[in-house]
Amino acid sequence: MKKNILYIFLQTAFLSVYGQTSFPTREYMPVWTGTGSGLGVQFTWRVETLPDTLVCGKLWTPFVRHIFSGNQSPYSPSDNIYIRGYYRVEGQKVYILPNAPNCDNPPGLLYDFSLETGDSVYIAVSASFGQIDSALFRVMSSGVSTFTGQPRKWMNMRWEVTNSWGGTISFFQSWTEGIGDFIFPIPAATCYYSYSNCESVTNISCLHTVEGLIYSSPIGLGCGDITRYYVNQNAEGSLENGLSWFNAFRDLQDAIAIAQYGDTIWVAEGIYHPTDDNDRTRSFELRNGVTILGGFNGTEWYEWQRNPELYETVLSGEIGDPADSTDNSMHVVYTLGTDENTVLDGFTITRGYAFQMPGEPYVGPYNAGAGLYVDISDDFPYARPRIRQCRFVLNTARSGGGIYCYGVGGNRWADPVLEDCVFDRNYAVTYGGAIYKEGDSPIGGGFIMRNCRFIENIGLNNGGAIMLKDPSFYLELTDCIFENNFAYGSGGAIFYETFSQEALLLIDNCDFYSNRGDGGGAFTFINTQEIGEDSIGYNLFFSNCIFDGNIAPNTAGAAAYIINSGSICNTTFLGCDFSNNSCRMEGSAIYFGYESGSIGRIVIGDSKFTANDITFPEKYGCIMLWGNVSPPLKVSFNIYNTTFIRNDGAVAYNAWPGVADGLIQNCTFYENGKYPISKNWDPLFDYEDYYNRMEIANSVIWEPSQPLGRILYNGNPTNFTLHDYAIRHCLISADDCNLPGGATACEAGNIFDTYPVFVDTIMDDFRLAACSPAINTGSNAHLDSLGIYYDLAGVPRILEGQVDIGAYERPHFQLLNSEVHPADCADEPGGSFIAATNGDEPLSYAWSNEQGQTGSGNEQLLPGIYQVTVTDFPGCSDTLAVQIDSPESLSATYEAMNASSFESTDGSIEINQITGGTPPYGIAWSTGDMGAIIDSLGVGDYQAFITDSLGCVLELDITISADVSVGQLKEKSPIRLYPNPVGAQASCKLEWDTTVLGPNLWCTLTDAWGRRCCYFGWSGGEAVFPTAGLAEGVYFMQFSGAGKQTRGLRLVINKQ
Repeated sequence: MKKNILYIFLQTAFLSVYGQTSFPTREYMPVWTGTGSGLGVQFTWRVETLPDTLVCGKLWTPFVRHIFSGNQSPYSPSDNIYIRGYYRVEGQKVYILPNAPNCDNPPGLLYDFSLETGDSVYIAVSASFGQIDSALFRVMSSGVSTFTGQPRKWMNMRWEVTNSWGGTISFFQSWTEGIGDFIFPIPAATCYYSYSNCESVTNISCLHTVEGLIYSSPIGLGCGDITRYYVNQNAEGSLENGLSWFNAFRDLQDAIAIAQYGDTIWVAEGIYHPTDDNDRTRSFELRNGVTILGGFNGTEWYEWQRNPELYETVLSGEIGDPADSTDNSMHVVYTLGTDENTVLDGFTITRGYAFQMPGEPYVGPYNAGAGLYVDISDDFPYARPRIRQCRFVLNTARSGGGIYCYGVGGNRWADPVLEDCVFDRNYAVTYGGAIYKEGDSPIGGGFIMRNCRFIENIGLNNGGAIMLKDPSFYLELTDCIFENNFAYGSGGAIFYETFSQEALLLIDNCDFYSNRGDGGGAFTFINTQEIGEDSIGYNLFFSNCIFDGNIAPNTAGAAAYIINSGSICNTTFLGCDFSNNSCRMEGSAIYFGYESGSIGRIVIGDSKFTANDITFPEKYGCIMLWGNVSPPLKVSFNIYNTTFIRNDGAVAYNAWPGVADGLIQNCTFYENGKYPISKNWDPLFDYEDYYNRMEIANSVIWEPSQPLGRILYNGNPTNFTLHDYAIRHCLISADDCNLPGGATACEAGNIFDTYPVFVDTIMDDFRLAACSPAINTGSNAHLDSLGIYYDLAGVPRILEGQVDIGAYERPHFQLLNSEVHPADCADEPGGSFIAATNGDEPLSYAWSNEQGQTGSGNEQLLPGIYQVTVTDFPGCSDTLAVQIDSPESLSATYEAMNASSFESTDGSIEINQITGGTPPYGIAWSTGDMGAIIDSLGVGDYQAFITDSLGCVLELDITISADVSVGQLKEKSPIRLYPNPVGAQASCKLEWDTTVLGPNLWCTLTDAWGRRCCYFGWSGGEAVFPTAGLAEGVYFMQFSGAGKQTRGLRLVINKQ
């Protein structure tokens, strides 16, 4: 009996599994991923579900599909949530609806897992398969197999369609209960209704649900997020298994403890501590290959919905007394030997404290990496976790307040990749307020920071933000910002110290603002290792960086301080901007110290040095190279396409007791203090192992406040010479080259005492004006060999066959073309022209005409021929002839018919031809009539106002007389209006003869088009007529009084 009971129980359980898993419902949060191809394009895809919604009176599950190009991961964030359709599970059947269903149509059948071998059923299919809505599927075979420990029914299906040419195409599919079709789980429902958007050749790679990985294809993609765990300290569920937000772990440590390689942990907003006791050695320890994501609010379905800034997820070391930081966690986060698939993303890491108090037994790791400690060991020699979108705030350590990377020992490396992180107010008692990186990197690896920001970090000794200790081979900082970091010692932002023999440092598009440290307000590099025979040495490469407002208050090198002793060190700055940096000694921007037999090459190109300041008297050079230790050093110096504006000295070097060769090519110098360019000269130079030479070519050196001996200083304030200078094709503010050594130093092509004509020195625009004498006066020699193909602004370096002098290139001043607009009316102002030049705006115009008149401006010109001088902002000018045309003058012919008597009103006027002006024309009469003909006219004077389309007016005065034998004297008008025209006055005076018109007078005012404007009435014989409210133009006034209508008057208003 017991056996029968057990058998029945197992059978019932097995059947219940079928009932529960015919197809994943929304509560299991299924995610299918896979690969596909179509029309030669490879892609990956992901199908997910949205919360159930009411459609056609029932709850249906919406599904969305994401397509990703190429090899992009199907787990990538996507903002495409376009609903492709709906499905509904009813027992062992699954139905489908399109995304815009017609509720009058029945749903399509997608799956029926109740079928057995030999059964058939009509199934909804995509329109691409023969353009049908359903096809007859036959079960060819079926059975039960185990997938991820779960027995599931499978069926091999076959179905056929007839194509357009009468043939039959057979298709095969494989269905598995709880998974779906292995080709594609849910066809695009819009496809089989609208015959579009059909799937290409696809295959399922993975199916995840809240229970974990349900299916993994033996081919294709890896399944990545094998299991997703949820953490929410406010979760309401009782299971606390971490498999949903409702049943999330409340403690992050619980999720970390069970996560395996490939798993992901989602953490909701809140404050999480490494421990709930006072054990300072406890940390959140990253598991290898596990991704931990913060920034959720605890309701998200998709990773892209999280927002770490809005839903701050905090990992805090504040485990003890909030008023006492010394009892905080030593490392908030710890990782040992984790690889690049280990990710921490979207957290604030704060309040770590790694500093042992005096008297405690010293343990090295307890004094470093308060925020994150990246560790290695013999068993786990390489650590490369990815830290993204994390904020390290208010962490304190002896070294490396925010992060410590311990990569010391042979073949052991600690090289995390830091992306989109912020380091804010971290503190190190010794080195590296934000980061301390120790140890070298393997070939193919390297320490990488991208798009990170360092704000107000302090490293008391060196490295206010970052300390790099012996990190050889490759380091990269890209798109980072360093602001207000501080070190009492060197390297207010970065301190790089090495004893190894070679390294490559790349700092690209990084900004350094207001950092403070002696011997490198922003950046310090120090090497004291002698090179080996095969060493490539050190290569420091800065590109597109800004150094602004950095300070070295007591020493040298306000922005960068680079010391090399006994090694090869090549340093390059390209496209960098140094401004407002300040130090006490030399090198208000960059200080190079090459000592003890050092060898190096310095290249500075396409850069700007502006207003860098030295506070100690008689010190100079915003770029300074200094050598003062034997044995001799050898350094070459190349500066090109660079400006030096208002610095305390521009370029200086003293390579004693060694060799320095300097080349300054196509640079611009302006008001750089007492010693703009300087080097040393010694009568004992042997020109083999001991000399300093400087060659300056194609450069503007405009230093009018200094004599030539200080502009090109040779180290002796009492004996100016030009020995070992070579100056060619330069424009120099000095009068000549009359100093000892000058005859040799000053070669061909130099221009003396001639202002270079800059665009605008007040606005720091030191481009050459288009009429500068420095244009097309340089030498093309060596430009190609030096790789100088463009100027500082990115313009081709040679525009008109011969290179310009200075950092910028431009063509000479030219009038490119002009655009002339004729006057609207003949013999009236209104013409204008616009000249196009290659000069600098704004332009000014001065003209004279054939009548000998002169003026300025380019508008409101009378018709005629003008000689115009066009001058740009810096004063470059050229002359052109301009002809202002106009239409012909308006003219008209008319025919007037007199009245038959003085008392009759049978006269008429007809305008029968209009010429000139710009058609079409309008005709208005003083009577208020419009059009070419007016009739029913009595004896009197009439005015016709003919206006063309541009507003030009022709006035005709026409008199209608009486055809009688005896003439009659013309009566005097009983009305007087003055002033007329009326100008800027607000009114004019009106007087009328009351004996003729009576005491009361009425007036109708119309405009030139005959439109009635207003109606007035006065009494007493005189009145003030207001004109302030009337626009400029011509108006007609028709008066009446004592039963009489008088001749109208024309009123002209001109307020100019």
